[in-house]
Amino acid sequence: MAEPIRIVGHKKGSVDNEQLQAQVETDGSLRTDLLARYRCADIDTSGTPQYFGFTDADGAWYIMQYTPASSVRYVKGSSAYTVAWGLRASQSYDYYYNVF
Repeated sequence: MAEPIRIVGHKKGSVDNEQLQAQVETDGSLRTDLLARYRCADIDTSGTPQYFGFTDADGAWYIMQYTPASSVRYVKGSSAYTVAWGLRASQSYDYYYNVF
């Protein structure tokens, strides 16, 4: 069985040369990496679950909630990241396919 092909490029006209990623699946469909534009902003591994916060250049964000040996869930927003991070334990997390 053929492996998917990963394509990495850069956004045309982007001042910071923002990287875009896509993957061509074996059936010919194109899958883009929805999280490639985000960068890690905060980490809280002091307890369980653990939290990882990510932001993009436009202020959009997501927080990943990780419970070791159990689950990974997400919540996202378009602004007010610092407020969301402060309230990370009380956010409504869900599966990746429901959030993105």
